[in-house]
Amino acid sequence: MTQPQNVIFWGAGATQALGIRMTSDQTKFIQCITGADAPPDKPLSPTKERIARALDPNGGEPLRSALVDLITILGDRDENYERIDAISEDERETMRRNWRVVEDSELDSRILHLRILYDWPALKSLVRICPGSSANTFRLNDLFNLLDMHGPLGFGVRAPTSSKGGGQVFDARRLIGAKNALRMLLGALFYIDYQECISSKRHVLKHYLDFASLLGQRMQREGNTLAGRPDQGCSFL
Repeated sequence: MTQPQNVIFWGAGATQALGIRMTSDQTKFIQCITGADAPPDKPLSPTKERIARALDPNGGEPLRSALVDLITILGDRDENYERIDAISEDERETMRRNWRVVEDSELDSRILHLRILYDWPALKSLVRICPGSSANTFRLNDLFNLLDMHGPLGFGVRAPTSSKGGGQVFDARRLIGAKNALRMLLGALFYIDYQECISSKRHVLKHYLDFASLLGQRMQREGNTLAGRPDQGCSFL
C-alpha cells in the first residue's frame, strides 16, 4: 500500500465523443436489428431495412452490406426458427460471395457450423420476451440476465417465433448460441462505429492517444523509481 499508484475514473460515456455507442444506444441497436421495436402484430421488416435503421447514423458501405450478409447467412427467415438446416439458395449464394468455397455441400456445412455457434433466430425470439422489449423500457441487462440465468442451469425458455402467433421452447444449447450471437453483434457494432471514428473523427481520437501516451510515461517513471533507476523518459509509441 506504500507504493505509488495511479487511479483513473473512466465513466461509461468516456468514448461517446468518438461515436462509440453507449449502453442505451446498444440496446436500441439490438431492439431494431431483431425487429423487437416493431408492433407485435406486424410482420418482421426486411433484413436490409432493419439493419439500416439499427446502424444509423454510422455504417456506410461496404460494412452495412457485410452485416446484411452475416444476418442472411445465420438465417433470418421464419423457417430458420425450427430448422437450422433450412438453407435457401439466396443464403447459399451469400455464403459463396463471402467464402472461397464454391461447392454447395461445403457451403452448407459452413453455414450450419456458423448457425450452431451463433443462434440468430433464438436471439430474435428471446429479445421479445424481455420486459419492455418493444418500448423504451427495454434494458440490455435484462436480456443478458435471461441468458445467464437459464442457459448455464440447463433450463429452456419458451418464446414466440413470429408475429403470426405460436412459439417454441429454446433449450440451453440454443440459449448459449443466442448469447454468442448477441456478443458477436455487439462486437460488430463497436467495429463499425470505430471504423466511422477513424475516418471522420481522427482529431478527437488524438486526444485519447495523447492521454494514453502521458499515462504510459507516468507509469514508466513510477516503475523506474521503484526499481531505483534514473528516469530516462518514455517512448510510448
